[in-house]
Amino acid sequence: MITLLLPSLLVAPVERDIRIINVINPFYAAVVPTFTASLANELTTSSEGSPKQPLFVSEGIRSLRSAILARHIQRILNALPNQGPTPDGSNKPTNKDTPVPKDPAPSNIISISVSPGLSRADTMAPLLRADRQPGSNSSILGVLLYIILYPVLWLLTKSPIYAMQSVLHVLFLPTPFKRALAQVSAAADPASAASQAKTKEKGDKWEDAMPEEVLKPGALYRECSVVTLNLPPPSPTISTNDPDKKPEESKGRTKGKGKTKEKSEGLEPAVELEDDGEYGGEAVGRMVWEWYEIRLKEWEAKEKAKVEAEKKANEGKNEEIVAESELHPKVVVTSPSA
Repeated sequence: MITLLLPSLLVAPVERDIRIINVINPFYAAVVPTFTASLANELTTSSEGSPKQPLFVSEGIRSLRSAILARHIQRILNALPNQGPTPDGSNKPTNKDTPVPKDPAPSNIISISVSPGLSRADTMAPLLRADRQPGSNSSILGVLLYIILYPVLWLLTKSPIYAMQSVLHVLFLPTPFKRALAQVSAAADPASAASQAKTKEKGDKWEDAMPEEVLKPGALYRECSVVTLNLPPPSPTISTNDPDKKPEESKGRTKGKGKTKEKSEGLEPAVELEDDGEYGGEAVGRMVWEWYEIRLKEWEAKEKAKVEAEKKANEGKNEEIVAESELHPKVVVTSPSA
Protein backbone atom coordinates (compact mmCIF):
# COMPACT_ATOMS: atom_id res chain seq x y z
CA MET A 1 0.00 0.00 0.00
CA ILE A 2 2.80 2.42 0.89
CA THR A 3 4.72 1.76 -2.32
CA LEU A 4 1.52 2.36 -4.29
CA LEU A 5 0.76 5.64 -2.52
CA LEU A 6 4.24 7.19 -2.50
CA PRO A 7 4.46 7.97 -6.26
CA SER A 8 1.24 9.98 -6.13
CA LEU A 9 2.19 11.66 -2.86
CA LEU A 10 5.61 12.74 -4.09
CA VAL A 11 4.13 14.62 -7.06
CA ALA A 12 1.65 16.50 -4.86
CA PRO A 13 2.09 20.30 -4.49
CA VAL A 14 4.91 21.18 -2.14
CA GLU A 15 2.69 23.36 0.07
CA ARG A 16 0.28 20.49 0.77
CA ASP A 17 0.43 19.00 4.28
CA ILE A 18 0.33 15.19 3.98
CA ARG A 19 0.32 12.95 7.05
CA ILE A 20 0.46 9.14 7.02
CA ILE A 21 -0.86 8.06 10.42
CA ASN A 22 -0.32 4.46 11.50
CA VAL A 23 -2.52 3.36 14.43
CA ILE A 24 -1.05 0.50 16.48
CA ASN A 25 -2.05 -1.34 19.65
CA PRO A 26 -0.24 -0.78 22.97
CA PHE A 27 1.24 -4.29 23.23
CA TYR A 28 4.44 -3.19 21.47
CA ALA A 29 6.12 -2.40 24.82
CA ALA A 30 6.20 -6.08 25.82
CA VAL A 31 8.46 -7.14 22.93
CA VAL A 32 11.01 -4.30 22.88
CA PRO A 33 13.89 -6.26 24.55
CA THR A 34 13.65 -9.29 22.24
CA PHE A 35 12.42 -7.66 19.03
CA THR A 36 15.76 -7.34 17.22
CA ALA A 37 16.78 -10.95 17.83
CA SER A 38 13.37 -12.33 16.82
CA LEU A 39 13.39 -10.17 13.69
CA ALA A 40 16.80 -11.52 12.69
CA ASN A 41 15.52 -15.08 13.13
CA GLU A 42 12.45 -14.33 11.01
CA LEU A 43 14.67 -12.98 8.22
CA THR A 44 16.50 -16.31 7.98
CA THR A 45 13.39 -18.52 8.15
CA SER A 46 10.19 -18.63 6.15
CA SER A 47 6.82 -17.67 7.56
CA GLU A 48 5.73 -21.32 7.66
CA GLY A 49 8.86 -22.43 9.55
CA SER A 50 8.71 -19.73 12.23
CA PRO A 51 7.19 -20.87 15.55
CA LYS A 52 3.77 -19.61 16.54
CA GLN A 53 3.73 -16.91 19.20
CA PRO A 54 1.03 -16.16 21.77
CA LEU A 55 -1.61 -13.66 20.75
CA PHE A 56 -0.30 -10.73 22.80
CA VAL A 57 3.32 -11.35 21.73
CA SER A 58 2.43 -11.63 18.04
CA GLU A 59 0.31 -8.47 18.23
CA GLY A 60 3.13 -6.64 20.01
CA ILE A 61 5.65 -7.70 17.36
CA ARG A 62 3.30 -6.62 14.59
CA SER A 63 2.70 -3.22 16.20
CA LEU A 64 6.38 -2.51 16.88
CA ARG A 65 7.34 -3.64 13.38
CA SER A 66 4.77 -1.28 11.91
CA ALA A 67 6.04 1.65 14.02
CA ILE A 68 9.65 1.01 12.94
CA LEU A 69 8.52 0.85 9.31
CA ALA A 70 6.83 4.24 9.66
CA ARG A 71 10.06 5.68 11.12
CA HIS A 72 12.14 4.20 8.28
CA ILE A 73 9.76 5.63 5.68
CA GLN A 74 10.27 9.05 7.28
CA ARG A 75 14.04 8.61 6.91
CA ILE A 76 13.53 7.92 3.21
CA LEU A 77 11.28 10.98 2.83
CA ASN A 78 13.81 13.18 4.62
CA ALA A 79 16.62 11.91 2.39
CA LEU A 80 14.79 12.91 -0.78
CA PRO A 81 15.74 16.27 -2.34
CA ASN A 82 12.93 18.26 -0.76
CA GLN A 83 12.77 21.94 -1.54
CA GLY A 84 10.98 24.48 0.60
CA PRO A 85 8.23 26.74 -0.75
CA THR A 86 8.96 30.24 -1.96
CA PRO A 87 6.85 33.36 -1.23
CA ASP A 88 4.86 32.90 -4.44
CA GLY A 89 3.66 29.47 -3.28
CA SER A 90 5.73 27.42 -5.71
CA ASN A 91 8.73 25.22 -5.04
CA LYS A 92 10.91 26.95 -7.62
CA PRO A 93 13.30 29.77 -6.74
CA THR A 94 12.19 33.19 -7.93
CA ASN A 95 15.69 34.16 -9.02
CA LYS A 96 17.83 31.94 -11.20
CA ASP A 97 20.97 33.24 -9.50
CA THR A 98 19.69 32.19 -6.09
CA PRO A 99 21.76 29.20 -4.97
CA VAL A 100 19.93 26.04 -3.97
CA PRO A 101 20.66 25.18 -0.33
CA LYS A 102 22.59 21.99 0.29
CA ASP A 103 20.51 21.05 3.33
CA PRO A 104 17.10 19.77 2.21
CA ALA A 105 13.98 21.48 3.46
CA PRO A 106 11.57 19.61 5.77
CA SER A 107 9.43 17.15 3.87
CA ASN A 108 5.74 17.98 3.55
CA ILE A 109 4.96 14.24 3.94
CA ILE A 110 4.93 13.03 7.54
CA SER A 111 4.86 9.34 8.48
CA ILE A 112 3.92 8.84 12.10
CA SER A 113 2.60 6.16 14.47
CA VAL A 114 -0.03 6.55 17.19
CA SER A 115 -1.03 4.20 19.98
CA PRO A 116 -4.49 5.19 21.30
CA GLY A 117 -4.16 2.83 24.26
CA LEU A 118 -6.62 0.27 25.55
CA SER A 119 -10.18 1.15 24.66
CA ARG A 120 -13.12 -0.63 26.21
CA ALA A 121 -15.23 -0.73 23.07
CA ASP A 122 -12.51 -1.03 20.42
CA THR A 123 -9.95 -3.30 22.14
CA MET A 124 -11.32 -5.16 25.15
CA ALA A 125 -14.82 -5.94 23.85
CA PRO A 126 -13.57 -7.71 20.67
CA LEU A 127 -10.82 -9.41 22.71
CA LEU A 128 -13.38 -10.86 25.14
CA ARG A 129 -15.78 -11.66 22.26
CA ALA A 130 -18.33 -9.23 23.68
CA ASP A 131 -18.63 -6.95 20.67
CA ARG A 132 -22.29 -6.65 19.73
CA GLN A 133 -21.67 -5.09 16.33
CA PRO A 134 -23.18 -6.90 13.31
CA GLY A 135 -20.82 -9.48 11.87
CA SER A 136 -18.63 -9.69 14.99
CA ASN A 137 -17.62 -13.00 16.55
CA SER A 138 -19.42 -12.47 19.86
CA SER A 139 -20.63 -15.01 22.40
CA ILE A 140 -22.88 -15.00 25.45
CA LEU A 141 -19.99 -16.09 27.69
CA GLY A 142 -17.89 -13.18 26.42
CA VAL A 143 -20.68 -10.69 27.10
CA LEU A 144 -21.13 -12.02 30.64
CA LEU A 145 -17.38 -11.86 31.26
CA TYR A 146 -17.30 -8.28 29.95
CA ILE A 147 -20.15 -7.29 32.29
CA ILE A 148 -18.41 -8.89 35.29
CA LEU A 149 -15.07 -7.20 34.51
CA TYR A 150 -16.60 -3.85 33.56
CA PRO A 151 -15.77 -2.08 36.88
CA VAL A 152 -12.11 -3.03 36.47
CA LEU A 153 -12.15 -2.14 32.77
CA TRP A 154 -13.74 1.21 33.57
CA LEU A 155 -10.77 2.03 35.83
CA LEU A 156 -7.96 0.70 33.60
CA THR A 157 -9.17 1.32 30.05
CA LYS A 158 -10.41 4.30 28.04
CA SER A 159 -13.64 5.24 26.40
CA PRO A 160 -13.54 5.68 22.60
CA ILE A 161 -13.65 9.48 22.96
CA TYR A 162 -10.53 9.57 25.15
CA ALA A 163 -8.78 6.93 23.05
CA MET A 164 -8.98 9.09 19.93
CA GLN A 165 -7.35 12.11 21.59
CA SER A 166 -3.84 10.98 20.63
CA VAL A 167 -4.90 10.59 17.00
CA LEU A 168 -6.47 14.05 16.99
CA HIS A 169 -3.33 15.41 18.65
CA VAL A 170 -1.05 14.33 15.78
CA LEU A 171 -3.63 15.47 13.24
CA PHE A 172 -3.74 19.08 14.42
CA LEU A 173 -0.18 19.67 15.62
CA PRO A 174 1.84 21.93 13.30
CA THR A 175 4.60 20.20 11.39
CA PRO A 176 8.14 21.54 10.79
CA PHE A 177 7.14 22.11 7.18
CA LYS A 178 4.18 24.24 8.28
CA ARG A 179 6.47 26.31 10.49
CA ALA A 180 8.82 26.89 7.56
CA LEU A 181 5.85 27.79 5.33
CA ALA A 182 4.60 30.29 7.93
CA GLN A 183 8.03 31.93 8.05
CA VAL A 184 8.07 32.22 4.26
CA SER A 185 4.57 33.73 4.26
CA ALA A 186 5.57 36.22 6.95
CA ALA A 187 8.62 37.25 4.92
CA ALA A 188 6.44 37.72 1.83
CA ASP A 189 3.80 39.82 3.66
CA PRO A 190 5.43 42.06 6.30
CA ALA A 191 2.18 43.97 6.96
CA SER A 192 0.33 40.80 7.99
CA ALA A 193 3.23 39.74 10.19
CA ALA A 194 3.23 43.15 11.92
CA SER A 195 -0.52 42.96 12.60
CA GLN A 196 -0.14 39.48 14.07
CA ALA A 197 2.67 40.73 16.30
CA LYS A 198 0.46 43.54 17.61
CA THR A 199 -2.32 41.05 18.32
CA LYS A 200 0.07 38.89 20.31
CA GLU A 201 1.22 41.90 22.34
CA LYS A 202 -2.38 42.49 23.44
CA GLY A 203 -2.82 38.84 24.41
CA ASP A 204 -1.82 36.98 27.51
CA LYS A 205 1.91 37.11 28.27
CA TRP A 206 1.83 33.67 29.86
CA GLU A 207 0.47 32.13 26.67
CA ASP A 208 3.19 33.84 24.65
CA ALA A 209 5.86 32.46 27.00
CA MET A 210 4.69 28.86 26.47
CA PRO A 211 6.63 27.08 23.70
CA GLU A 212 4.62 25.79 20.78
CA GLU A 213 4.71 22.04 20.29
CA VAL A 214 5.70 20.82 16.84
CA LEU A 215 4.96 17.37 15.46
CA LYS A 216 8.03 15.13 15.40
CA PRO A 217 8.20 13.30 12.04
CA GLY A 218 8.47 9.52 12.27
CA ALA A 219 7.86 9.39 16.01
CA LEU A 220 5.52 7.19 18.02
CA TYR A 221 2.90 9.09 20.01
CA ARG A 222 0.98 7.80 23.01
CA GLU A 223 -1.03 9.83 25.51
CA CYS A 224 -0.36 12.91 23.33
CA SER A 225 3.41 12.67 23.85
CA VAL A 226 6.41 11.15 22.09
CA VAL A 227 7.41 7.63 23.15
CA THR A 228 11.12 6.81 23.38
CA LEU A 229 11.99 3.18 22.62
CA ASN A 230 15.48 1.87 23.37
CA LEU A 231 15.71 -1.01 20.94
CA PRO A 232 18.96 -3.00 21.03
CA PRO A 233 20.97 -2.61 17.81
CA PRO A 234 21.36 -5.68 15.60
CA SER A 235 24.48 -7.79 15.82
CA PRO A 236 26.76 -7.49 12.75
CA THR A 237 26.47 -11.23 12.19
CA ILE A 238 22.65 -11.26 12.11
CA SER A 239 21.87 -8.00 10.34
CA THR A 240 21.62 -9.66 6.94
CA ASN A 241 19.63 -12.43 5.31
CA ASP A 242 22.73 -14.56 4.70
CA PRO A 243 24.18 -15.79 8.02
CA ASP A 244 27.40 -16.96 6.32
CA LYS A 245 28.43 -13.42 5.37
CA LYS A 246 31.13 -11.66 7.32
CA PRO A 247 30.35 -8.65 9.51
CA GLU A 248 32.17 -6.33 7.12
CA GLU A 249 30.02 -7.51 4.22
CA SER A 250 26.79 -7.15 6.16
CA LYS A 251 27.79 -3.68 7.31
CA GLY A 252 28.47 -2.59 3.77
CA ARG A 253 25.17 -4.06 2.68
CA THR A 254 23.14 -2.14 5.21
CA LYS A 255 24.77 1.25 4.86
CA GLY A 256 26.06 1.32 1.30
CA LYS A 257 23.54 -0.79 -0.53
CA GLY A 258 23.74 -0.27 -4.26
CA LYS A 259 26.48 2.39 -4.17
CA THR A 260 29.18 0.21 -5.75
CA LYS A 261 26.92 -0.79 -8.61
CA GLU A 262 25.87 2.80 -9.25
CA LYS A 263 29.46 4.03 -9.28
CA SER A 264 30.51 1.31 -11.73
CA GLU A 265 27.62 2.21 -14.03
CA GLY A 266 28.44 5.93 -13.87
CA LEU A 267 25.26 6.87 -12.02
CA GLU A 268 24.90 9.24 -9.12
CA PRO A 269 25.49 7.64 -5.71
CA ALA A 270 22.47 6.59 -3.69
CA VAL A 271 21.12 8.96 -1.06
CA GLU A 272 22.33 8.08 2.41
CA LEU A 273 19.67 7.71 5.09
CA GLU A 274 20.13 9.43 8.42
CA ASP A 275 21.02 7.17 11.33
CA ASP A 276 19.74 8.94 14.42
CA GLY A 277 19.67 5.77 16.52
CA GLU A 278 15.94 6.04 17.23
CA TYR A 279 13.95 2.80 17.28
CA GLY A 280 17.09 0.75 16.65
CA GLY A 281 18.52 3.12 14.08
CA GLU A 282 18.71 2.77 10.33
CA ALA A 283 19.92 -0.85 10.55
CA VAL A 284 16.77 -2.10 12.31
CA GLY A 285 14.61 -0.03 9.96
CA ARG A 286 16.27 -1.64 6.95
CA MET A 287 15.78 -5.09 8.48
CA VAL A 288 12.06 -4.41 8.92
CA TRP A 289 11.87 -3.15 5.33
CA GLU A 290 13.56 -6.37 4.11
CA TRP A 291 11.17 -8.44 6.23
CA TYR A 292 8.19 -6.88 4.46
CA GLU A 293 9.82 -7.45 1.07
CA ILE A 294 10.45 -11.13 1.86
CA ARG A 295 6.90 -11.69 3.11
CA LEU A 296 5.50 -9.88 0.07
CA LYS A 297 7.44 -12.18 -2.27
CA GLU A 298 6.21 -15.23 -0.35
CA TRP A 299 2.62 -13.98 -0.60
CA GLU A 300 2.97 -13.35 -4.34
CA ALA A 301 4.39 -16.86 -4.84
CA LYS A 302 1.50 -18.40 -2.88
CA GLU A 303 -1.07 -16.41 -4.83
CA LYS A 304 0.54 -17.40 -8.12
CA ALA A 305 0.55 -21.07 -7.12
CA LYS A 306 -3.08 -20.77 -6.02
CA VAL A 307 -4.12 -19.24 -9.35
CA GLU A 308 -2.26 -21.94 -11.28
CA ALA A 309 -3.88 -24.68 -9.18
CA GLU A 310 -7.34 -23.22 -9.81
CA LYS A 311 -6.56 -22.96 -13.52
CA LYS A 312 -5.47 -26.61 -13.67
CA ALA A 313 -8.56 -27.67 -11.72
CA ASN A 314 -10.81 -25.81 -14.16
CA GLU A 315 -9.00 -27.36 -17.13
CA GLY A 316 -9.45 -30.82 -15.58
CA LYS A 317 -13.17 -30.20 -15.09
CA ASN A 318 -13.53 -29.06 -18.69
CA GLU A 319 -11.74 -32.19 -19.93
CA GLU A 320 -14.05 -34.38 -17.83
CA ILE A 321 -17.11 -32.63 -19.24
CA VAL A 322 -15.85 -33.09 -22.81
CA ALA A 323 -15.05 -36.78 -22.20
CA GLU A 324 -18.45 -37.38 -20.63
CA SER A 325 -20.20 -35.69 -23.54
CA GLU A 326 -18.32 -37.92 -25.99
CA LEU A 327 -19.26 -41.08 -24.10
CA HIS A 328 -22.88 -40.09 -23.66
CA PRO A 329 -23.91 -38.01 -26.67
CA LYS A 330 -27.21 -36.27 -26.46
CA VAL A 331 -29.97 -37.72 -28.65
CA VAL A 332 -32.45 -35.20 -29.94
CA VAL A 333 -35.86 -36.67 -30.81
CA THR A 334 -38.03 -34.63 -33.13
CA SER A 335 -41.71 -35.30 -33.62
CA PRO A 336 -43.00 -35.57 -37.20
CA SER A 337 -44.93 -32.60 -38.39
CA ALA A 338 -48.67 -33.06 -38.70
